[in-house]
Amino acid sequence: MSFIRRSVHIASKQIAYLVIILLVLLITSLGVIYWLSDAVEQRQDEIATWASEQIGYPVEIGAAGIHWLGLLPKVQLESVKIFDKNLKRDILSLDDLYVGLDIVASLTQGEPVLNDVTLTGLSLSLERNESGIIQVKGFNLASSSNDQDWLGWVKILNRFHLQSININYDDQLSTELSGTYHITNAVVSHQSDLWTSTGNIRLPASLGQQLQFQVQANIEDSSWQWQLKTKNLNLGHLAQHYAWQDIVVEQGLADINLSGTGQGSTVDSVTAELQLSKSKIMPQKGDGIAEPVIIDHLMGTFDWQRQSNSWQLAGRNIQLYMNDDEWPETGFTINKNEDGT
Repeated sequence: MSFIRRSVHIASKQIAYLVIILLVLLITSLGVIYWLSDAVEQRQDEIATWASEQIGYPVEIGAAGIHWLGLLPKVQLESVKIFDKNLKRDILSLDDLYVGLDIVASLTQGEPVLNDVTLTGLSLSLERNESGIIQVKGFNLASSSNDQDWLGWVKILNRFHLQSININYDDQLSTELSGTYHITNAVVSHQSDLWTSTGNIRLPASLGQQLQFQVQANIEDSSWQWQLKTKNLNLGHLAQHYAWQDIVVEQGLADINLSGTGQGSTVDSVTAELQLSKSKIMPQKGDGIAEPVIIDHLMGTFDWQRQSNSWQLAGRNIQLYMNDDEWPETGFTINKNEDGT
């Protein structure tokens, strides 16, 4: 019994010490957070000035402070705007920017250590010019006064969270892709050199309904894999300027589950699960009057694989309903060498 009492006594003392340590850490953390809150609020203009110097464009911040999300404190910047150099219009506007603080690391290192970023209510305009370059309208990083290692900045943070992002996209090469894209939710995170991104995008009404994506990439060996899912993609709008062997798609809706793997600029494999409905195909030119081909429904799985000096394309479980006729389920395999044989 004495052994048991002694064990209980030691355990109770250890628990008491642990509680005291936790209380000290809690009080210290609260003190750090209070100090940071006061420092952030007082240095709002300094933050805007520093950001302006980094990107070379005027930055305006409506308010700054510490905001609690659950049990975690975050630095909050409200009503952030980036203006053109003449201060005539805003290039980018942001409702809220939350920057998470790593309390433990901040205590051990004696300075604020960032953990994650949340962007809410971001609005900007992107354009692809006739040279194929995509950039924010009115914004040119090359004109920044300081050359920055942007990847180094990004790697400081473990996680990016995007909510309610509106992107007005103007494509001068493929005008059918132009429109307003709304990112309802997206997350970008990394562990060392492995980066992962997932999200949902509401497409312009002319293109379809929704796009879901998931991407994983290793920046060390440049390997990557991705997956896209889309519903009711408007093929007639997308294919209006394209023809394959003088055949054009006039209308059609597609549900597509697309995935692929590769390394660097090399694609190793692509898999597509396709459901096509309400489609009309027409010859683009010809001497006589051609009747349209109506595809009521087409579904199947298509796999493309790179194999050293050749590639293979295979179709599986292909079902076709065309002009009110049901065709037998089929499949195919095509092998092709790089020399064309």
